[in-house]
Amino acid sequence: MKNVRKSSSGKNIGQNIKKIRASKKMTLKALAEETGLSIGYLSQLERGLTTVSKGTCAKLAAALGVSTDELSYNERLSGKKDICIIGGGNMGSAIATGIVTNGIAEAANVTVSDVSEAVLRPLKSKLKINTVTDNKEAATKANVLILAVKPAYLDGVLEEISGLVADDTLVVSIVAGRKISYLAEKLGEKQKIVRVMPNTPALVNAGMSALCPSKNVTARELKSITEIFSGLGKAVVLEERMFDAVTAVSGSGPAYVYMFIQSLADAGVREGLPRDVALELAAQTVLGSAKMVIETAKHPEQLKDEVCSPGGTTIEAVATLEEAGFRNAIMQAVKACADKSRNM
Repeated sequence: MKNVRKSSSGKNIGQNIKKIRASKKMTLKALAEETGLSIGYLSQLERGLTTVSKGTCAKLAAALGVSTDELSYNERLSGKKDICIIGGGNMGSAIATGIVTNGIAEAANVTVSDVSEAVLRPLKSKLKINTVTDNKEAATKANVLILAVKPAYLDGVLEEISGLVADDTLVVSIVAGRKISYLAEKLGEKQKIVRVMPNTPALVNAGMSALCPSKNVTARELKSITEIFSGLGKAVVLEERMFDAVTAVSGSGPAYVYMFIQSLADAGVREGLPRDVALELAAQTVLGSAKMVIETAKHPEQLKDEVCSPGGTTIEAVATLEEAGFRNAIMQAVKACADKSRNM
């Protein structure tokens, strides 16, 4: 695929950015605030795991007070991606935003297609990307074509673009419940397809995405798609047989967490807290607890035990949750979601 490739200069740029940043005693957080790029993307760039566009390189150079030449940027090696997204809803918008703000591609090389001009106008205004209402146009020009539509609309879109997508175009589907074989049947067995299950926290660069490539996607091509979704949070490559479980745990998981936050806040209000205070306490507690699991690498059971003092208030609450079947309710919900995914 001629326009989607990892920059062989990316590692040199990343090393130089890290070196210059260290010499100026600038933290990664400060660089992120100065450039508007995510800390996750900058961290990957410094480790040589992602590419940098010309515009993003200029932004980094300005923040560091150096020239692009001092960062060893090589436009010829950086590679350009013509990325087209069909569907401008929440996930399509999040992906487009992540691609542009994280420097995966220049805004001029990103197109979003949607039937609604009302959906497209704010995207065009905010990101300065291309927008169209013709899916055929998007499918024809794309090097990377991302299908970000609801399952109910997928068949119509596939029928519309069938025969227009080049064999070497990477087709990325984030449509729940639709297997690679289903897409290959509609678009052709030669089509390069990557199935992805992201989630809505991608809107705030805290998403979790699982990826699975078809057999004719190369390692380099898969890496280029992983870069896109890593810019929205974290991304892992898994076998497709795991995707129903992924859908039920991380894909739909935010809904369960929001219900927990709401319930925790409601309980706080019941105990006399103002609504806004209760909600902030509940949301920050969930955020901090998740960060503890990730950053300490401790098992959740151990972290729970560290909060529970013998004969204390927390263990009393935990016992009540156990009596109410809290854990079983979550497990049954995940099972129901996975079963629904399997049968779609």
